[in-house]
Amino acid sequence: SSGVNLNGLDIDTAPRTLFGTQLRWQIQASTALELELNHTGDYYLDPQNQHRYPGHELVNLRIEHQLTQKTKLKFRLINLLDEDYAERADYAFGSYRYFVGEPRSFYGEISTQF
Repeated sequence: SSGVNLNGLDIDTAPRTLFGTQLRWQIQASTALELELNHTGDYYLDPQNQHRYPGHELVNLRIEHQLTQKTKLKFRLINLLDEDYAERADYAFGSYRYFVGEPRSFYGEISTQF
């Protein structure tokens, strides 16, 4: 509707590359460590492909320990390197909008079966 020819341009807010990988290490029979890397490639923020988000990489760490046959401890460290990133970004009405991603965060969990 804007009269702009978008043929051959990338779709805005759609990265060409997205991937994640995990490396899991079974330290002992009851303890595992997992390192995760998530990659979001760069992408255009507007339909005319004039404004760009550079993309980002996030590293997460997880530890799981079986305390007893029925009780488990889990810890997650999300955004281990405390990277500034956008969950989503766009450019509209003459300004950038960034939906800020989560800073380094630590979570703990204990679970048991009855």
